[in-house]
Amino acid sequence: MKSFVFIYIIGFLDIASLGTIMPSFNRRLRKFGATHFQITLLESLFSSCQFITGPIVGTLSDRYGRKPLLLLSMIFSIFAFFAMGHCYVYLSIAVIRLMLGCFKHTQMLGKSLIGDNVPKSLQLSTHGKLNSVISLAFMIAPVYGGYISEYENGFYYLSYSSGLLCVLNAIVIAFCVPTKKIESTSQNKNIFQHLKEVDWLEYWPLFFMKMMYTTTLSVMMVSFIFVLGETYKLTPSQVGCTISVNSSIGVCTGFAVARLEPFFLKYNSFKKCFFSFILLFFGYLCLSFAPNFMIFMLCLIPISTAGTLIDVFLNQILSETCKDENRGTLEGAMTSSNSIARSITPMVTGMAMDIYGSSGAFLIGALAAISAAILAKFFDGKIKRS
Repeated sequence: MKSFVFIYIIGFLDIASLGTIMPSFNRRLRKFGATHFQITLLESLFSSCQFITGPIVGTLSDRYGRKPLLLLSMIFSIFAFFAMGHCYVYLSIAVIRLMLGCFKHTQMLGKSLIGDNVPKSLQLSTHGKLNSVISLAFMIAPVYGGYISEYENGFYYLSYSSGLLCVLNAIVIAFCVPTKKIESTSQNKNIFQHLKEVDWLEYWPLFFMKMMYTTTLSVMMVSFIFVLGETYKLTPSQVGCTISVNSSIGVCTGFAVARLEPFFLKYNSFKKCFFSFILLFFGYLCLSFAPNFMIFMLCLIPISTAGTLIDVFLNQILSETCKDENRGTLEGAMTSSNSIARSITPMVTGMAMDIYGSSGAFLIGALAAISAAILAKFFDGKIKRS
């Protein structure tokens, strides 16, 4: 574990930098006079940028290595977060957000490091621990962010805090990530030739399930803070504490994956995804009818548990089936499938909330989860028949 602990540190610092500033980001935009539609549109455009650049960055990392691309991503993030603290109009902060969408792919590249450096026998537990570390960052950072945001010029301090976390991350990447050359027989091929060589027929079920899972995440991201702030009237610091409590479930689940690895090995990956998506479906279904705050929080337990398991199992499928020379390309393609969901879901969720309230948004999450469960069940049966 010690030989690749840098993967956990990179993941923690990256999510901590986002978790510090993002809970206050929409509030900042509202202060500049942005409408709910403008905020959700910006999120959709950010995801569109990720969709376009994800496969390109992934393929470049296959050609030149993960470390140079990680460093470039982090250096740009440093300047972007520092600049956010000096933005006082919607347009300027929106431009920076969109540029981050083009250049910031730390999570995608970080997960590629697992496939590059961790033995296959340890990859399931490593993905689980990484998800726990990421959830731990979401436990700590929003509490700090919510507390600081209540002070005058709080967003300025938060943007600099995020920038400093990126500085630390850049140092870790520079000194700890091994400079590993990806062995490939197609170094002279261009990016689009790499993309054409991917067997999309083989990987489309994985991309679809990832897209549906990301849809459920986007539903939660759009509606969660809105429900806490406007339905239950929580302050920013209380919202941060609530996010922290919710993230603690992901921490426990991620570390439990490593303990339960012998049990999980009894089942194929599609069966594991099927049961996890069913759990996610029931969580969102119950959440859409939650009558009070206590029931609302209880419904988050199956959602957080299932979400952590799904992310681990989908990454396991990718690690087991892809080759080293196209790992970055496939990670980029998965990022693009995520971005498609994140481009569409915020606006659809916003319209559903305008018409049906938060229940309409959570039912969209339930529909996405059951769609992925049906697909996973189909391929589980197909594996049994073969």
